Amino acid sequence: MNERHRRLVGKIEQLLRAGIEVGPDLLGYIDATFSNPSVKDLEGIVADESDPEREGLLELIFFPDEPMQQKLEELLPEAGGLGQNDVDAVAAELYTRRIHSALVFSDRRDRLAVDFPPGLVTTFLQRLNLTRRIEPRLAIAISTLVAPVDRIAVRVKLRNTRKQMGDGKVRFLCDFLAKLGRDDQLLACLDFMLNFLEDIEDDADVYAALMNRRRIGWQLLQKSAQFEEKLKKDNIETLMLRGERAPHVSKEELLKTIALIERISLAVFGRLDRLDLGARESADFDFGSEADLSEIIRRML
Repeated sequence: MNERHRRLVGKIEQLLRAGIEVGPDLLGYIDATFSNPSVKDLEGIVADESDPEREGLLELIFFPDEPMQQKLEELLPEAGGLGQNDVDAVAAELYTRRIHSALVFSDRRDRLAVDFPPGLVTTFLQRLNLTRRIEPRLAIAISTLVAPVDRIAVRVKLRNTRKQMGDGKVRFLCDFLAKLGRDDQLLACLDFMLNFLEDIEDDADVYAALMNRRRIGWQLLQKSAQFEEKLKKDNIETLMLRGERAPHVSKEELLKTIALIERISLAVFGRLDRLDLGARESADFDFGSEADLSEIIRRML
């Protein structure tokens, strides 16, 4: 085991011993699955190896999140990842250690002591994406164009991408980092773009795809507004009998998505397509500008 291996093992052990914060998603799963258990109840579940829910619960508890990955990222090469032999060496050392951890609840429940199961070592290391490599052009863009405070977070997000990106997407992301690398909304924009790029073909026109997603978002908002207008005249049962269906959309999420698309498009491409929203579009509003989206929605509805 070399020095890098020792540092990684030491850092992982340190992070696990510090405790696992139980966030809202994990807490919701625990309460829904185990009927709002007390810490004592959870202690019994974790200790009971015959409980069929135990393994799934432990996997969720010890699923490394981005904050944990960021603390380990500084030990990895900026562009390359670790080799599988490196990961195997780290795993072999972790298997030999008994690591005492704890669940830290945010809702005033007491801490729950829990050992890190050796059987989860391999899965835990796989989820850290230690072998994933960052494309060299993107690594250079991160080190030269992104604000120092965000560089580690950007590297982690790129390691967590599920698909290898083609040349066109890499070139787009280099332009993206050049224009938004020091933007205070960089990480939110990057989260959106990485998910978005996974949904389109490698040779797709990114700008056209963004404008299409933006147009669909506005149409969904209009449908939601129209349905709310109908609800003022008829109840939901009457509308359902007529074949009307409530649009299952979150206006807040749609607004957030549209705002991100417009911010990214204006920064990277310097333009936005004008929206054709039909008769309800306000004549004195320029939808191709950086006007405040919340105000636009308020006036539309």
